Amino acid sequence: WEVELNLSTADFSNGQGGLGMRQDADQSKDQYDLVRLPRFINYLDFNFPKPEYFAPEFSKDIVPTNGQHIWEFKVETNLSSPEIKLQWSDVSVDEYQKELWLYHKDQEVIVNMQQEQHYEFANQGTHNFAVYYGSKAFIEGELLPAKAVLTAAYPNPFTREVTVLFSLPERLESEFVRLSVYDLMGRNIKQVWEDTYRPGFYKVVWDGTSASGNRIASGTYLIRLELNGHQSIFKRVIKK
Repeated sequence: WEVELNLSTADFSNGQGGLGMRQDADQSKDQYDLVRLPRFINYLDFNFPKPEYFAPEFSKDIVPTNGQHIWEFKVETNLSSPEIKLQWSDVSVDEYQKELWLYHKDQEVIVNMQQEQHYEFANQGTHNFAVYYGSKAFIEGELLPAKAVLTAAYPNPFTREVTVLFSLPERLESEFVRLSVYDLMGRNIKQVWEDTYRPGFYKVVWDGTSASGNRIASGTYLIRLELNGHQSIFKRVIKK
């Protein structure tokens, strides 16, 4: 299997990235890998490190088939565009009973690559990423961030329902976790989910209704992840 990766800004793109596995691939350079192209005036690059090879920076890294793997790479650019978009081809590793997650280390953001196909982030020069492939137990053991992260809400905008992903770290002094929806005036629309604190990955679906069960109006809303009643993380979602 293989995932094609593409980086883009408003006026520049690089579709030479990729990662994956093949039975006959080599851990170092082989015919499936791509060495990073030389830089000219402007660049927007993937850099998978291969220090043992004479050209140590790759844009595509295909490794031997294995039950688990972690790809480390950097995104580097000299462009002044305020935002970078990372996109990837549709991928499913469910048939292998595996998961595939993108981790933006600098921002402590994680994205399920089987449920999303893009991730946008502010352009700040160099960004450190990793992609984790493996069983649910492997992912949960390796990928728990150092802090609580409200990872994603998709689709966004949404029509009928939105799926919210978040993760909770191993060490955090909190007794309960609550997920709620607010409008931009700060009014509580609905408490979507609440439970005692346990580290791990969570997926909660909000059906686009208020606490009274009525369909909400179109507009912008805030998903609030609340820990122990005081620490909060917000993410905007748009109802069509």
